[in-house]
Amino acid sequence: MALRDNYGIPIGSSGADGIYGSNTRNAVRQFQQRSGLRVDGIVGPQTRAALF
Repeated sequence: MALRDNYGIPIGSSGADGIYGSNTRNAVRQFQQRSGLRVDGIVGPQTRAALF
């Protein structure tokens, strides 16, 4: 939800469903790219720190 609400990155038409699927992974990758982070689709320590 933070990707959509705080950064305007869409997470798919179904919204948040509690599953870390391809829509979420793609949104995380997009956020990582925009933030200058390593793009791997995983919310590790660096991505988490950048999100919050």
